Amino acid sequence: MTHAENWNIWKHGAMPQMDRACPMFLKALLIASYRFRTISSDPNTAQKGVLVVFFPLIAVVCIWLASCIPSLVTRTRSRVATIVHIVFGIYFAVVYWIIICATLAYAKPLSILTGVTAALHFAWFSCPAHTDAIHKGKSVEHIMFWAMVGVLYYTNMCIPHSPVIRDAYFILVIWAPEIVNLLITPVFNHVITFVVTSYESSLLDHSDEDSKSD
Repeated sequence: MTHAENWNIWKHGAMPQMDRACPMFLKALLIASYRFRTISSDPNTAQKGVLVVFFPLIAVVCIWLASCIPSLVTRTRSRVATIVHIVFGIYFAVVYWIIICATLAYAKPLSILTGVTAALHFAWFSCPAHTDAIHKGKSVEHIMFWAMVGVLYYTNMCIPHSPVIRDAYFILVIWAPEIVNLLITPVFNHVITFVVTSYESSLLDHSDEDSKSD
């Protein structure tokens, strides 16, 4: 169990909302926005380039980092919690980018849907932050809310015409983020617990040695 001042990774989590599924109305809006842009042409020619696939998640992650990084230089209650929150967000985004790359390589017609789904869900899961980690947590929530609105607008208005895909693939892609969270969150928590516990133990050992030398 990792405990740093008022923050506890097992009680609060690196991101407190990781165990809460994205609301169905947001998923439904995303699907409706994507369907609005679908066409009936050959799905292999509907997408030109990969920027359209990666841009939504890149934009959301950059906005999130800009909201959270200032807490590293302010007086947060727990500097450890701040670092863990930011590191987990980057780790979280990298896993999503790997999944997007896999869809580009092996299921290209799903790649645009995967990209916007990853961006929307990253914004949802990273909305709240523990108050001991991030200052002005409500401001971050408001910013990420507008990021979600931006992803839906981008899906509805800005992406090129998207390939038609079967309904079964919608179910697979739209629920994939929650499945990924169940797999990656425990791994991260165990690693961080080990690192922080080892660091705290080393500090205690050094303090004991100093007290003995005195």
